[in-house]
Amino acid sequence: MHNRDNDRVTTFREKMAWVMVVGLGATACLYFYAAWNVSASMVQVPKPVIIALTSVFIAILTITAIIGAIAAALSNVDEADAPMDERDKLISLHATRWASVATVVILIVTMTAYFFDARSSDMLLGIMAALIVGHLVEYITQIYLYRRKA
Repeated sequence: MHNRDNDRVTTFREKMAWVMVVGLGATACLYFYAAWNVSASMVQVPKPVIIALTSVFIAILTITAIIGAIAAALSNVDEADAPMDERDKLISLHATRWASVATVVILIVTMTAYFFDARSSDMLLGIMAALIVGHLVEYITQIYLYRRKA
């Protein structure tokens, strides 16, 4: 006898969430490391430096997401183009709710820093952190819910 109840297939959407957590986490670490070092070493950060750092961050993240999506699609060819079912929609809704909460909390902290004379580069880092952490929370919540409801 073979017990098939414990066999679990990872869905395409869960694989994409894993890809984005790893890709976004790694590129965000690089981005914040570089941006923080530039911001700490200068009183006023030149705008071209921030634009260049952000452009490189977006390029690396895009390339990572494309390569990850190709790998995830090739591992689940049948499921890669399937429309969202009710379970996927509920998971997405719950993940988006928690991501919104995380984003709003960090944005409020960033706005509060304005009243304590934060520099514009610090405010920019706070806004970028809010956006990145919000997406990380969304992907991590998706992974948790896919694992819990499997």
